[in-house]
Amino acid sequence: YSGSTKINVTKDLREDVSDEDLKAKGDAHQALMHETELATACFQRLKDINKVVSRVDQHLENLEVDSVKEDIEKSGEDITKKTGKLMDSWNPRILRVMITLP
Repeated sequence: YSGSTKINVTKDLREDVSDEDLKAKGDAHQALMHETELATACFQRLKDINKVVSRVDQHLENLEVDSVKEDIEKSGEDITKKTGKLMDSWNPRILRVMITLP
């Protein structure tokens, strides 16, 4: 959700943290959030690829030319395996831990 509410954030004087450190932490958090959004978008694209491969496989059921059908099915299996490996390497728990670190 994004809105147009403006807030004024002030430094907690009880904490002994310099303005530079606060800015660096904020910048690091912004960079992490950007990477997280990018990774999430890439993961969604992988899911979309798997959906397309599945649809192509469904349409191939009616194809009568066996050699073409087999080649396309093999390519689809290869794509599904590769996207599956990429999706398996995605671990959202790691990002949650990184975001909550001080």
